[in-house]
Amino acid sequence: RALWLRHSDAIATVRRLDLVGLNLEAYEAALDEDGKAGASGRFGRLLESELAADSSALLAIEWPLTSDVKKEGIMLELPESGESVPSGIRLRGTIDRVELIPFPESGGNFVNESGEDVECPLDLDLGESWNAQRLVVIRDLKSLEGPGKGKSGDRHSRELLEGVQLALYARAWEVTHPGDRVIGVGISEVGEESGLYIEADPEFQTHLSSLGIGNVECTTQTLYRRPNESNKPPSSNPFRAWMRHRLTAALRIGDMSEKGRVVPTPSDLTCTYCSVKQACGLAPTVGGDRKWN
Repeated sequence: RALWLRHSDAIATVRRLDLVGLNLEAYEAALDEDGKAGASGRFGRLLESELAADSSALLAIEWPLTSDVKKEGIMLELPESGESVPSGIRLRGTIDRVELIPFPESGGNFVNESGEDVECPLDLDLGESWNAQRLVVIRDLKSLEGPGKGKSGDRHSRELLEGVQLALYARAWEVTHPGDRVIGVGISEVGEESGLYIEADPEFQTHLSSLGIGNVECTTQTLYRRPNESNKPPSSNPFRAWMRHRLTAALRIGDMSEKGRVVPTPSDLTCTYCSVKQACGLAPTVGGDRKWN
């Protein structure tokens, strides 16, 4: 697909060295049927990181978020109903990587034949028994410059706490795969150094850490609880509560958009990729339209 990698101009040369660590002659030789090339460049470092995380089983790459019937996207909604509950949204796109995790103390088994064959509940309490058929981790690949000193994992943390992508991907997988439970999500940072990061369901944090499949954390444990829980120690699973929180945020944004209530949030990052920045009128507040045309 990337035919430009065969070009000899300066930009292609620099990007090719950055991505695969090869000059044009070595790259073309590697593309031959008998060609060989060592793992180098960004892709090589990512490959080495992925190969080192060999305790999980790759289930899907670039999995499309479409329904089986009309390919209209996957419907995501909250389990409760009522006038105050935002309506559902249809999610489209692709999930970069889906991995199966072996069950704890099962001898490496990836499938529990006696598990539930229904959609995993959005709300679960800590210690609540839900007999899953499969345990899943969702990863999203992000290319970045650097990361700078002391900034490894920042992109993962930002996506986890400020974005909605990881939570929506996790719930979309559970909705479309009855019996599966997502026990971790994370960003694979692809830069001058590659890092695999996972935010774990606290009930599986120790197990995931023991597998050596990335840097496993449990940031959500002290930050999230289900709505309307008392000020006593919460009983809800904080990872599931985080998923609900980010899903609710996405649904409310969709609900506001349908009602014509769009709140602009101009910034150098968001305005760069916005398709309607010329119509908004606020782009000049962070640098001017010409910068992004």
